[in-house]
Amino acid sequence: MEVRKDTKGFLSHLVVFILVNVLLFIIVGLIALNSVNVLGDAAFWIFFSLINLGILVHLIFDYICLPKVLLTIEDDQVIIHKRFNKSLAVNYLNIRSGGLYPSLRPLTLKGKQLVITLKDGTVYKISYLKNPQDAFKVYKQKFDAYVFAHLDDYYSVSE
Repeated sequence: MEVRKDTKGFLSHLVVFILVNVLLFIIVGLIALNSVNVLGDAAFWIFFSLINLGILVHLIFDYICLPKVLLTIEDDQVIIHKRFNKSLAVNYLNIRSGGLYPSLRPLTLKGKQLVITLKDGTVYKISYLKNPQDAFKVYKQKFDAYVFAHLDDYYSVSE
């Protein structure tokens, strides 16, 4: 099963992020114009705007660099697709746990992310999933089936 990235959800959250920042930009600008210390408030206004612009550019660049397929769930392994056409195949025997958790990224306000923890302590967080609940169900079914079929091997792999 291939899990694709969600474009519609990202764009809707992007519009909300931009509107909130424009509203805050206007409010801070009006406060700066009505203040006695115009230069200090204007400097704060510019500083606030540059920080938000930097966050926005980073998030958009981060999303654009992701491949269209974020995750491939197979019978014996999970393939995690990374930026710039890199991918990592992880056998189920090397996975300690996997779960679906709320995303803390600003443009995925109500989004979920799939978190896969390997036995060596490496954590992979896959955000912007199109159907995170369905992807997690398929992942959990295949993971459980493979681990139960190879139970001795799963516990013999070094942690």
